[in-house]
Parts: sequence; structure tokens; C-alpha cells
Amino acid sequence: MSSKTKYSFNTDTSTNEEYKRHRFLSKREPYRPPTVPYNRKPPQSKGFCNDMKIFIWNPNTNEFMRRTWLSWVKILGFYLLFYTFLAAFFAINMTVFYQTLDTHGRPKYTAQDSLLTNPGLTFRPSANFWSLWYNPSRPDSSLHYVASIRELLQPYMNSTAANMNSRIVYKNCAEESPAKDEVCSFNVEDLGSSCTESNNWGYTTKSPCFFLKINKIIDWVPQAPKKLQDLPNGLQKYINNTDNPEETLTKHVFVWCESDKGELEQPAPGIPLYYYPFINQEGYLRPLVPIRLLDLENDKVLVVCRIWGHNIVHIINKRVLGLAAFQVQISGNY
Repeated sequence: MSSKTKYSFNTDTSTNEEYKRHRFLSKREPYRPPTVPYNRKPPQSKGFCNDMKIFIWNPNTNEFMRRTWLSWVKILGFYLLFYTFLAAFFAINMTVFYQTLDTHGRPKYTAQDSLLTNPGLTFRPSANFWSLWYNPSRPDSSLHYVASIRELLQPYMNSTAANMNSRIVYKNCAEESPAKDEVCSFNVEDLGSSCTESNNWGYTTKSPCFFLKINKIIDWVPQAPKKLQDLPNGLQKYINNTDNPEETLTKHVFVWCESDKGELEQPAPGIPLYYYPFINQEGYLRPLVPIRLLDLENDKVLVVCRIWGHNIVHIINKRVLGLAAFQVQISGNY
């Protein structure tokens, strides 16, 4: 049985016409606006001076520096309000911030509540990179060291005159504890040191002098050493040679120095505990500990000083706490 397949063709011409129209439109260029001829000629400059006059004041448009009076009022008013708001906002912030601070010089956290629980130790005269050098036969080589010590001791020399000031009352705290408005006096002459200003604190000899002091920490109270055996041998010998070794040990914190070469004179290494706590009182005089290096040679001498107390730790890390170290060298013929 044979079968025949019939094919039909679309003879509608409308579809072909739409296709041709679509092809025609797709080939057209995009729309471009007509160009506008500009025939106006730009204004010509009549010179710098004339341009500046027109810039400052243009009589044709009544503009001052390219702005009308209304434009100036708007812009000046805007900046006036803007900066007034900024100033008021800053003042309010500072007022609130200062409510959390003690403007009399006391930090919010002190003593054991703060990060400063271990004091540092400093010395005078000041030295660059903890190294001192001078020539005993040349006084000009040690003038800055002598001036540094003189500057340190100036408040102690003037404490008698300052006692006449009603705001500062210095008192001998060895006899009686100071009142709230009183400050413990400190007499440098009672230290028993052979260093005096008349001999330039030893810097015209081979035996220079130094003064050490514990850094101030508000409300910090040092504790005396608990055991004599925990102290260096030289300090133990000093305490045992006092009139009352037990009282000396329990009522003092000590600053003791040692050197790798030479001998040290340390007449008063003990600091009485009644000088503490420091409460940021006006006129406070930090206790000083004098030392003197005896008969130095031309070699470098390393001196290491430490604070000795029960609650004092010697730390050498990012910060040096509880101790101080420096080098001394002399040169030239004496």
C-alpha cells in the first residue's frame, strides 16, 4: 500500500514584509540631537587690573567677588550656624568628659587599682643613654652635671623660705605625723654625704656624687623588707651597724647600689616610711639617697642601684622598674 506525503507552503506575504521592516529599522543610526550653532563671542580681557576690579566689584551685576549680597548672606549664615554647632558640640563633649576627671591632679585609679604598682628609680645628674663622662682637670666638661644637681636640690634649699607660705607647712615627721595640710620636710644636710656644692659635688675630683630618688606614685605605700637575709650583704652590714637594727629594718625602704669596680660611699640608703603615701600635695619633697664613687680610674664603672622593699619587684623589660643602672668614666690626667 503506497502513501503520499503532502507538503503545504505559507504563501502569506505579510510576515515577510514585517521581517524586512525589522531588518531595515535595525540598520538605522541612533538618534542624534541637532547641533546648535554658538555664535556668541566670549568677552575679551581688558587687562589684569581691570579684571581684578571687575572681580572685586562688578557694577553691571552688582556682584562683590562674583557673589550678590543675597548669596553672601546665605553662605555666611550657613557657615556661622555650622561652626556654632560644631563649637557647641565640642564644648558639651569636653564638659561631660571633664566630669569624669579630677582636675586637681589625681587620676581616677591610683595605687593598687592602677597599672602603676611598682615604682621606678631615677638618678641625677641626668645622663645621655645612662652614661656619664667628664675630665676632672677640665671643670667645663662637667658643668652640665653640676647644674643638674643644683637644679635638683634647689627646692630642698628653699623649703625654709617656702615654709613662710601659708599654703605649704613643712614639718619634721620623725617626731609627729603630718596633718592633711602639712608636708614632711627633708634636709639634705642631714644625709651625712661628703658631697657639697663647694666642691662641685665631686666633679672636680675622681669621686663624683649622685642622688637617687623613687618615682612618685599617688597613694602608693612601700613596705619595709620582711627579712634581713633577703637584702644584699653590704646593706645588711649597714643595718646591723645602726643603733637599732630592728627599727631600721622595719621602718625604712632602702636604695642600695653596687658597682663592678671601685668603692661606693652610701651614708644614708634608708628612706623613712613616713614620707609616704604621696597624695599629690603641694610642696612635696621626695626623699633623696646620695651615693659617691670613690677614686675612679680611667676605666668604665657600671653602677646598679635597686629599691629594696617587700612590695617592690625589680623588672627589666620594656620598662625598667625598681632599679637604675648607669656608667661612669673619667679621662685625662688629674
